[in-house]
Amino acid sequence: AIQVIKDTRGPIISVSTPSDNFHTSASTINVTGTIIDSSPVTATLNGNSLILNGSEFSEIVSLSEGENLISITATDSPGNTSQLVLTIVRDIGNFNVIGIVPPAGSEGISPTAQISVEFSHDLKNSTLTPENFLVRVGDQTITGALVSQANTATFLPSIGYGEGSTVSVMLSNGITDEAGNPLNPSTSSFKTLGGEVPVTIVLTLDNYPRMTNETSASIVGTTSPLASVTITGGTVPVIATADSD
Repeated sequence: AIQVIKDTRGPIISVSTPSDNFHTSASTINVTGTIIDSSPVTATLNGNSLILNGSEFSEIVSLSEGENLISITATDSPGNTSQLVLTIVRDIGNFNVIGIVPPAGSEGISPTAQISVEFSHDLKNSTLTPENFLVRVGDQTITGALVSQANTATFLPSIGYGEGSTVSVMLSNGITDEAGNPLNPSTSSFKTLGGEVPVTIVLTLDNYPRMTNETSASIVGTTSPLASVTITGGTVPVIATADSD
């Protein structure tokens, strides 16, 4: 008796590298993987013959700027065909900061404000480090957590910046997009609320009558620590500095 096996399944195509939707700035990419079937297989990559070493393949593919389709087709001896398509993105554009919150030059910002930066391309998360995203007040580096999603990075300070402080945000070219393009370095700063503006002023005049023959009067009150206080209405203005507490 003759045994006939009906084969209706196409070859199994697997790509090891690159992954689908991979981003790169390179002009070529090495596509590697396997094609497995129980019978001999012929294969093509983007319409060109693909040479198999056993079940394995490795092929250098040239890339154009933008999206590139990698199409692998395999056909076994009975004529069953399988196809696998990947998208590879070649990105050689400039990588810039396109927005930052708090905005550069802004004032009256909360001393514990988060810092959010929007970039022109999606980030490569592993390049977002405290060394590349530096936040400082004077000579002090502010520590905190960095969180990224797509083309946005957020800094969450672990300590406050201090009242009336100028906060500098320095982003280096160590930050890259998914294609490996380095960031055009960016520096920004903002100023936190407080420090120089008295919150309240309460003044008390000693219990003098409306009319007196005294040549001076004692005035006491409260305001913010170390605030500058000016009292007018006498023969000359009086300027003083509040106590530190």
